Amino acid sequence: MAVQYFKQNGMLPDLSELDRLRDVPVSAYRLARALADYDPNIYIIKLSEGHPQFDKQRPYSIVVHGAKDKYVLKNYAEWQLDERIMADIIQADVTNAGMSIDDVQALNAAHAMMKAKEREERDAERRELARDVAKLGLTKNFARHNGKLLFDPNA
Repeated sequence: MAVQYFKQNGMLPDLSELDRLRDVPVSAYRLARALADYDPNIYIIKLSEGHPQFDKQRPYSIVVHGAKDKYVLKNYAEWQLDERIMADIIQADVTNAGMSIDDVQALNAAHAMMKAKEREERDAERRELARDVAKLGLTKNFARHNGKLLFDPNA
């Protein structure tokens, strides 16, 4: 993964954790949250057209917000935002640590991280559902959660 480094301190905005998901396509939300779990200083952003590394075909970028500076790691098209990005970052981190890992091992590790993130999200949704149903008590034989009918009212 080649790092294209420019003096970009004033060009990349400081974003809060919630703002970092603002420009991310819906299909890449899980990847963005997994990146934040892996390293909160790495996130996906859509570059503005005035940025020197803006590419019309690849408008989404992985940004590293270091202690002293921020820089664009690599640009991606929307269809490229998947677990391969996580594999590239894992492989770069392992290499920087003085060890080696091949592409398949990095991709397997990234796939396992994405599956764990999916399980975590599913479990959080189930806890929320159980909490909402528990609030109803035993007085009703139906419930709605996020607009979805959970129990048949004709039962």
